[in-house]
Parts: sequence; C-alpha cells; structure tokens
Amino acid sequence: MSDNCNVSQRNFQSLCIDDARFLLAIALVLFHTFALSVFAGLQIDGYQVSNGFKNWVDSFFNGDSIVAVYFFISGYLFFLCKEWNIKVYTHKLRNRIHTLLIPYLLWNAIGICLVIFKTLPIFDAFLSYSGTGIDLSIQNLLSCFWMYDGRLSAPPAGTENLSAFVSQQYFPINTALWFVRDLMIVVVCTPLLHFLIRRFRLFFVALLGIAYVFFSYRVIDWHINQLTMAFFFFSFGAYLSIRGETISGSFKKFYATSVVVYLLCSVGSMFVTVPAIATMLRIIHSFALIFFTFAIVSYFLHRSKFSLNFNVMALSTFIYMSHCLVVPRVMKIIAFVIGPDSDMLWLTVYLLAFISTLLLLAVCFFICKKYTPSLLKVLIGGRI
Repeated sequence: MSDNCNVSQRNFQSLCIDDARFLLAIALVLFHTFALSVFAGLQIDGYQVSNGFKNWVDSFFNGDSIVAVYFFISGYLFFLCKEWNIKVYTHKLRNRIHTLLIPYLLWNAIGICLVIFKTLPIFDAFLSYSGTGIDLSIQNLLSCFWMYDGRLSAPPAGTENLSAFVSQQYFPINTALWFVRDLMIVVVCTPLLHFLIRRFRLFFVALLGIAYVFFSYRVIDWHINQLTMAFFFFSFGAYLSIRGETISGSFKKFYATSVVVYLLCSVGSMFVTVPAIATMLRIIHSFALIFFTFAIVSYFLHRSKFSLNFNVMALSTFIYMSHCLVVPRVMKIIAFVIGPDSDMLWLTVYLLAFISTLLLLAVCFFICKKYTPSLLKVLIGGRI
C-alpha cells in the first residue's frame, strides 16, 4: 500500500511540474510581450490604460520571478536520484549537453540568422533605423552566445544616439536563454553544491539567500546578480530533493499563505515607488511565486482532476526557447498594420502580439512534431 501511495505521489508531482512549466512559459511570453517597445517613432508612452496594463503584467508576471521558479524546478529535478557519485554526475553532465548546450547554441544561431534576414531590403519598413546592415565580426558573433553587444546590426552612417542603438546586454541574442546559460554554469558546480548542502543543509541555502538579497540591493554587475539568483533558487530546489521531500508535500501547508503574499507583493509592486521597498517586494515576490505556482496547479489537479494531457513539457520548452525571437517581429508586423494611435489600439496590438505568438509557436511545434520530429527533438533537447 505504501509503495502504491509513493508511486501515486510521484506521478502527481510530475504532473504538477509539467503543468507548472507550461503555465510559466505562457506567463513569460505575456511578460516579454508587454516589456517591448515597437518602433523608434511608435511608442506607447502617454497612453494611461496601456501603460497601466503593462505595469500590471510586470507586477504579477515579472520575468525574474518566473525564471526563479525555473531555477528551483531545475535544482529539484537535478538531484532527484537515489544516489550521488561521480558516475551519476558525469552521466547528468553528458545529458545536459543534449538538453541544454546544443539547444542553447542552435536557438542563438537562429537568432543571428533572423537578424541577418531582417536586413533584406523588403523589411526596411520594419527597422527602427532605415538602412541597417550587418557586422559579422568574430567578436560580435561570439557576444551573441554570451552577452550580446548589440553590434551585429550595424546602423547606417551618421546614426544619432549610437550608444542606445548598440547598448550592451547581459543576455545572449536570444534573450530568454540567459536562464539556460547560467543554469549550465550552476550544473557544472553541482558536486560542490551537493557537498555543501549535505554538509551544512539549510544554513548553506540561507547564506545563498542572503547573497541574493544583498546583490538585489547592490548591483555591482548584472551577471553577478543573475548568477546569485541562479545558485540560490537552484540550491533551494536541490535542498528539498536531497532531503527526499516532494514539492507538493513540502509546500502544502504554505499554499494559503503563499497566495496572500503573492497577491500582496504583486499589487504592492504596482504602486510602490520607493526603490528599497520595491526591491524588497520583488525579492519576496520571486520566493512566493514558487509556492503560488504549485498551489494553483495542485488545486486544479486535486479539485477538478484537470491536467494537460498532450506533451506539455515539450511544448512549453519549445515556447520558452523560441518566443523571444518571435514576439518582437510579430509585434512590429501587427503595429505596422494597425498603426496604433489610441489607448485601445495600443492594448489591442500588445494582446494580439501575445495571442498570435502563442498560436504561431503552437502550430510550428505540432507541424515539426508531425513532419520533422528528429529536428524538434534536437531543438528542445528532449523527448517528444
């Protein structure tokens, strides 16, 4: 009876994690859609309703908070094994080459190809600067896979405000993949993390949490902030996994509290303008979203027996990997067609871009799954 209960509990947890990833991928598309500007001459500034909606999306579906949940899930799953030794580590490392490194390189390479493609004369109307070209130097290409320097798109001679045009990013050219980049760094360090978590337990995780809070208030370098987040939330998930605890079981008694805290932090972020308080709310929000996400998913699984029956993990991975390459281009096309000049039209552009991106990516996924499953498997680094 006990074994059957354990199997049932593991199956339930697996469903929770898969459904959570899917919902988070959709939320991240929404966040990145409303985080965009469109054209240099077409801006949303001054439209209160649309800006208010952007503020609401940023407060409730903040990208950093969503990625924090992804790091937590990754840490939990990485150590979900009966034993830990060098053989297990090397096996997992080889596996991550297929699930992380190869898709990371391919999707960033696709991003480079899209930048080259958009400089064709027929797309000139969609460029922020007419006459933009390409600078395929080795330095520019390499930056696309680590921290994009913005110089792959070469502005025409005499372009004003050049510093804004080529501003340094702390992301690869496929922006959302900074999570994969930093996750690979953390994965390499997992033997050390495993030792420290086993040796110092929650004390070590708490120290990483203090570092995360410190660097949230004091930005020395944005990549240090990103890595601090990665190590903390990954280790938090790893801690539960190493202890042999289930996410649903560990979080169950905090579900009601997490919903209240998540909503309060989200609403507070919309109105608080004091930087120190706003930062504190964002920190708590990132932590609360982990509990809140599994509270919502568990509720639907328990109460309504609701679950996404198709290959949701593969689809959510495909959406995550590709959406930052698609959203800006869909947005520009819709804005070019509609030519928004009012609050409602701007809101329509953003909502249409969000919905159209999801539909387009879902169609592409199922077409690839039917006709090119081998290619799709490589792109998402997993089973389909």
